[in-house]
Amino acid sequence: MQLMSKIDLTIVLRAFSIFAIVSGHLGFIHLAGGSFYLIFLSGYNFVRFNYPKVKRANAGKAYFDIVSFVKIYFGFIIKIIVPVLLYTFFIYAFLGRFYLGGVFLVSNFIGPNYADGLTFWFIEVLVQIYVLFGLVMILNYFYFWISKKPYQSLLFGFVMFYILSIVCRMIWDTSFYLDRFPHLMMYIFFAGALVAFSTETKKKVITSAILCLIALEFVLFDFNSKVLFLMLGAIATVWVDRISIPKVLHWPINIIAMSSLFIYLVHFQAKSLIDKLIPNLPAFAVVLFALLTGIIMSECWKRRSKFIQFSKKSFSKGHSK
Repeated sequence: MQLMSKIDLTIVLRAFSIFAIVSGHLGFIHLAGGSFYLIFLSGYNFVRFNYPKVKRANAGKAYFDIVSFVKIYFGFIIKIIVPVLLYTFFIYAFLGRFYLGGVFLVSNFIGPNYADGLTFWFIEVLVQIYVLFGLVMILNYFYFWISKKPYQSLLFGFVMFYILSIVCRMIWDTSFYLDRFPHLMMYIFFAGALVAFSTETKKKVITSAILCLIALEFVLFDFNSKVLFLMLGAIATVWVDRISIPKVLHWPINIIAMSSLFIYLVHFQAKSLIDKLIPNLPAFAVVLFALLTGIIMSECWKRRSKFIQFSKKSFSKGHSK
């Protein structure tokens, strides 16, 4: 019986990243950098899964098919926004408080303590980055530049947005906002997209060297463990596709990675619930409960159409009697 098996490194790092976020927030182990790597992974997965669809929709066309792009690209964004807004409305309705900054996903521009923390800054910044990148892609010249020279264009985009991030923070101190602005983190998204196009050894070497530029952060600003994890995780993603781990770990790692959105959404409320049910639980048990709650929510969301059909059938039967 084979005990070890290969698994995609990005899945492992995605699961570790969401665990790091939850663990740090709930007082178990402080592991910084999870949110940064998830933004990086969003750019990486855009190239792997969404960009090929956009390219096929525009194959052989002399113009950029904006309608197809909007359907593909913004259709994906809506899949993130809808559950986030539904959960936000549920929390606000339950507490009897409503915050427009949270509803419109712009609370990161107001401050980290806005709405007593009842917002999701990471999701907000990620959606803002997606929208900003989408608007840039809609520009015909930029799209055709990417389609003809994808690696070079994303390399340019990464360097440009990294310089923009550095210059903006040197000119305007946004530490009060914890630097949670899309234009300051856009380079992370571009880094992920760049890595996804680094398929040849020469490109991998260039990309790794360029990613080391991120270390300028430690010279110009204070040492930042978030940035260190991003840099190391990104370079590892360049060179390693799959790693061998015990087969028994595949299922939990996969399901944690695939449930990362809902784990992020519910982990604070899961802690509040378990604290009321079983006070003074060890921090590890609280983190485990939060992960499990997020996984259950994610699985319910994936099966929502079946629940709706079942409810309709039950309702119909009840009225037919």
